[in-house]
Amino acid sequence: MHRTPLLHGQTLPDAALVKAHSEGARQTGKCNGEGRSIAFGFKNSKGDFVAWDFYARTGVPGAVGDELIMKILSTVRLAGDPEPPAALP
Repeated sequence: MHRTPLLHGQTLPDAALVKAHSEGARQTGKCNGEGRSIAFGFKNSKGDFVAWDFYARTGVPGAVGDELIMKILSTVRLAGDPEPPAALP
């Protein structure tokens, strides 16, 4: 992988960010239509390659915008000891 400028101007080694969107999708039902996705892959502090992915509809009321997606992405923890997921209630 290569160095990717991301997250408040940081340059991250071993990381990649990819954005994609669809155009011209057939709308044959309420769940079909245009969409977008973002994938952020990186090497965590344990040395494992991990990924954070986001995908959603576009062109619908309440569609999530780029600013909010990048704000959510900025909460991804890149360093520190990985912790196991919390137990479900």
